Amino acid sequence: MRTLLPRESLVVTNARDCTGPEPGNWRVFAEESLAGIAIFEQEADGFRVRWANDSFGNLLGLSREVVLLNGELHRLLPSAGDDLAEIFRRVATAGEPYEQADYHVRGLPNGSVRWRFSVSRIQDPGGPGSLLFQVIEHVGQPVAGNGGESLEQRASIRDITELRRAEGQREEASEEWQTTFDAIKDPVMILDREFKIVRGNTATAAFFNVPLETLLGSSCHTLAHGTPSPFQGCPFAKAMKTKTHEESEFHDPRRDAWLLVTADPLFGRGGEVTGVVHSIKDITARKRAEAAYRIEEKRLRSVIEIAQQKTNSLGELLDKALDEAIALSASKLGYIYYYSEEQQEFTLHAWSKEVMRECNIRNPANVYQLDKTGLWGEAVRQRQPIVVNDFPAPHPMKKGYPEGHAPLYRYMTLPVFCDGRIVAVVGVANKETDYTDMDVHQLTLMMDSIWEIAERKLAEEAVRKLAGQLLTAQEAERCRIAREMHDDLTQRIAVLAIEAGKLEQEADSSDPLSGKLREIKDQLIHLSQDVHALSRQLHPSILDDLGLVDAMRSECARFSQREGISVRYTPQDIPPGIPKEVALCLYRIAQEGLRNIAKHSTAQEARVSLTATDDSILLSIEDTGLGFSPAQSQGKPGLGLASMEERARLIGGEFSVRSEPGQGTLVEVWAPYSGKMP
Repeated sequence: MRTLLPRESLVVTNARDCTGPEPGNWRVFAEESLAGIAIFEQEADGFRVRWANDSFGNLLGLSREVVLLNGELHRLLPSAGDDLAEIFRRVATAGEPYEQADYHVRGLPNGSVRWRFSVSRIQDPGGPGSLLFQVIEHVGQPVAGNGGESLEQRASIRDITELRRAEGQREEASEEWQTTFDAIKDPVMILDREFKIVRGNTATAAFFNVPLETLLGSSCHTLAHGTPSPFQGCPFAKAMKTKTHEESEFHDPRRDAWLLVTADPLFGRGGEVTGVVHSIKDITARKRAEAAYRIEEKRLRSVIEIAQQKTNSLGELLDKALDEAIALSASKLGYIYYYSEEQQEFTLHAWSKEVMRECNIRNPANVYQLDKTGLWGEAVRQRQPIVVNDFPAPHPMKKGYPEGHAPLYRYMTLPVFCDGRIVAVVGVANKETDYTDMDVHQLTLMMDSIWEIAERKLAEEAVRKLAGQLLTAQEAERCRIAREMHDDLTQRIAVLAIEAGKLEQEADSSDPLSGKLREIKDQLIHLSQDVHALSRQLHPSILDDLGLVDAMRSECARFSQREGISVRYTPQDIPPGIPKEVALCLYRIAQEGLRNIAKHSTAQEARVSLTATDDSILLSIEDTGLGFSPAQSQGKPGLGLASMEERARLIGGEFSVRSEPGQGTLVEVWAPYSGKMP
C-alpha cells in the first residue's frame, strides 16, 4: 500500500556506528533512540515482536510491555499487517533492504498517519546485536539465526507527520514567496558582497534577455553596463558603505531608456551587510513627461516674457521670439522670414547671432521667391512643419545652400499662420539630438502665441498712435483757438473797454448814463480777463515763455486762489531744455490732478513736486482728502485718471495711483526726457 506524502513533509536521517565488542552497544542505542525500533521474529503464521523500544510503543499508543505481550504484527497494526507481512517476507527471502517513504497507517490512537520505514535482513551468528545500527528515523532489519536462516526482522518506524507538515508549509511558503517575487514586474535581484547575482525574478531574466540560470553568479555591472567594475555613483556600492537605502537615475544608451536603480542592504545576524536587494525601474515615461512639462513651462514663460515686453515694435518682438525659439528647441541656429502669400515671397527678418558668426556668404540675399527655394520652402508649399535629422544626407527636395553658408546637421522649419494665412516661417537647426514631435508641437504653439501677441500689440500701437495723433491735433486746435482768442478777441474786447471808458469821461457825472457806461467798461474788463484765462487753459503759452517749473508754479498759485485749497509746490533740480512734449504732458496731468482734488477729495491741502533723475522726471500730486479704492473704481466711467494715464503712456512714461479710503491719494508720473508724442 503506497500513498504520496504531502509536499511539505521533511525527512531527516542520521546514523551512528554503534558496533563494539559488547552486544549491549546496540541495545543501548536502541533504547535511547527517538525512532520507533522493533525486532520482529518470523514464525509459522507470521511475524511477532521479540523486542521494541519505548518510542515504537509510543507510535502505536501502547506501552512497551503491551507491545511485547500482544506482539503479533496483525494485532499491533490491523490495517497494515498484511502489507507489512508481505514486505517482511520479501526482505527475509531476498535479503535486499526495503525502504518506503510514504506509508499510510490508519486505526492508531492519534488517527491516520504517514510513516517512513525501512526493513533489512541481518546475519546474526553471534546472537542479537552483533551488528548494531542507530537509525534516527525508520530503520528496520531482519534478524537471522546461526545457520543463516531468517529468524526475525527488526524495523524502526517513526511518525513524521508533523515534520512533513512543517516541511510542506515551508516549501509552500517558499513557492509563494517565489511566485510573489516573480509577480514583481520590475527586475529585482539579490546580490552578494562581490556584486554577484544569487537570486533574481523572471523580470530580471527578461530585462537582460538571458535565462535566469545564466544570471546566477554573474556580476550585475557586467550585465547592465558591460564594464568590469561598478560605475561611479553605483547605488549598490553606496548601500554597502552607508548601510541605508540608496538610489540613482541614469540613462541607458543601449536601451535609450531612463532607469531608476535602487539598493537596500541585507544584514546578517551580527549586523554586517551580507548583500543587497537591487531593483531596476524603467522611468523613461516619467522622464519624458517631466521633459515635456519643462518645455511647456519654458514655452509659457517665454510667451509671458514676450507679452510683457514694453516694446510695441513687431521687429523687436520677433527678435525676442527668435531667441526664445532657439532656446526652447535647444538649437544653435535660427531664422525668421516674413512671407507674403500674394507675392509668394520671403523677406528676411533676422538670422540668429550664431548664424552670422558662422556664415561667410558674401552679400546674402534678403528676399527669396518661393519657387526658388529648396527644402526650407517646403514648410510653405506643404503648409506643415518639415524636420530633417540628417541634413547632410541626400534629399530630393534639397537644392543645396551657397558656399560659405553655416553648416547644418539637423533642421526644423515650420509656418506661422494668422487667420488661415501663412505670415512667417521660422527655422532652427543643429540641435545636439534629433528633433521630435514635441519640438514641433512646442515651437508651433509658441510662435502662434507670439504672433497673436504681436498682432494685438500692433493693434494697440495703432490705437495708441491714433490717440496720440488725436491729442496732438487737439493741442494744435487748442493752440490755434487760444491764439485767436489772445490775439483777436481779447484785443477787440480791450478796444470796447477803452471806448466805453472814453464815453464815461465825456458824459456828465450826474447823468445816469455815466453810471451805465462805467458798468459796461468794468464788465468788458472782466470779460477780457476771463477770455485771457480761458486762452491760457486752452494752450499754456507760459510753458513756451517761462518753462515747465515756472508754468507749474503759476498754475498751482492760480488753483489755490481759485479753489481756496493750499498747494505746496516743490521743484527739485529740474534741468532746462525739457522737451516740449514732456513739459506739456506733465503740465496737463498736473492740471487734471488738481481739478480732481478740488472735485472729489474735500482736502484743504495738496502737494505738487517735480523731481529730476538721470533720465526722467517724477511728477507727484498728493492730497490728504477722502481717498478711494482703485480696485473698486476700475471699469467705472471717468475720464480724469484715464486721460492722465494715456498722456503718460504716449510719451513712454509710467503712471500710478495709490489711494485708500480716508487716507488721501498719491498720483505719480515718471516721464523720460526723450519722450515724444506719436
